[in-house]
Amino acid sequence: AVRYFREWKDNLMMEDPELKKGPKSRLWLGKSSNYVVSAFVGVLGKRQALQALQDLVTTLKEEKLVLDIVAYNHIMEVYSRCGDWKACISLLDTIETYRQTPDSLTFETLVKSCLKAGEVDSALLMEKRMKKHGIQPSKKLYNWITQALCREGRCTHAMQLYKVMMAQDWVEYRTFHDIIKALAKGGFPYKAEEVICMLRSKGMVLEPVSYALLIESFGKIGLFKEALRIFDGISDVGCQPDIASYAAIIRACGYARDAWKARSFFEDMQSKGLKPNTFTWNAMLTACSRSNEYRMAANLYKEFETCSTPHTKPNFWTYNLMINIYGKGGRLEEARALLHLMENQGLPFDAATFNALMNAYVVHGRPEEAKNLFEMMSRRDIAPTAPTRTIMERADRMLE
Repeated sequence: AVRYFREWKDNLMMEDPELKKGPKSRLWLGKSSNYVVSAFVGVLGKRQALQALQDLVTTLKEEKLVLDIVAYNHIMEVYSRCGDWKACISLLDTIETYRQTPDSLTFETLVKSCLKAGEVDSALLMEKRMKKHGIQPSKKLYNWITQALCREGRCTHAMQLYKVMMAQDWVEYRTFHDIIKALAKGGFPYKAEEVICMLRSKGMVLEPVSYALLIESFGKIGLFKEALRIFDGISDVGCQPDIASYAAIIRACGYARDAWKARSFFEDMQSKGLKPNTFTWNAMLTACSRSNEYRMAANLYKEFETCSTPHTKPNFWTYNLMINIYGKGGRLEEARALLHLMENQGLPFDAATFNALMNAYVVHGRPEEAKNLFEMMSRRDIAPTAPTRTIMERADRMLE
């Protein structure tokens, strides 16, 4: 394609020698090359022939043919699709060198390319360069950057952009849900609640999942009363608690080591016609484990097995929880049976699975069984963790 472009240009010169003279001829050829680049990029974008495109750009520079911003945007789009964010930034430098004016599409492509490569700081620099060119970043661009900051847990910076968006009256649920999620998971539930209140003041009705994040965040840092306050207030703001909300308050009960309170929420959920999913069952079993309510956990597990469906059934986390619970309760044979059940179902094992059972054998005076499990763990190429080594040291001391 590059060779064809050169032949096309040379043939034009031979057919009309006047094209060699004056600035108008150079401008005409430049405009023509824009069309060639646009067509060329249409093919390259699909095939991601990055090297061929770079050859074409080099040829255009050698011939001193200046492209317009549309052609540069086409080239930058190909670089972005190929994941070469550095080439995108380099192309922006070239655009500025030739005194072309980048537009909003140029910077949107640049930011998208940087974020795709995980270069959030570079994306922020592009946003600043965009402002220097007198171009106001769009809501879409702010959404991309804010969501990327939230994924990295950079709540403070995300909040700064959030305030800019609020000042522009750019309220979009998905972006602000990401901010709420980042703040809640980062251990800042009060700030997350502040965002929710501001969104409500703008007339937005939030989905229950946003409140579920807030409930779990309060529960995780030991503020169960605050978690309960949020849960009780969901119906007051125009929505009803869903499965995610109940799972969150059940987990909050688990953090508070109150399995009976968790059980009351679990039953209340079912009385309202909400069927527990695997996630909710696991939350309930976790609450039992943290509260040392092993008998309740065993009964719940049997109930879970009885009402299992193809979409709601015990999974890897369920079995890990029950091996730990059976081990703590001294029901070692049942715990070992679950290990075999996981193997028969083709479920993966990890160090935590073996650690729970090995620790139970050591606690109940059966270090030989713990050693056998450790050998089984080694045969499966599962790397031992720090707790594994501690358990094995205790088993060795018991065998001395």
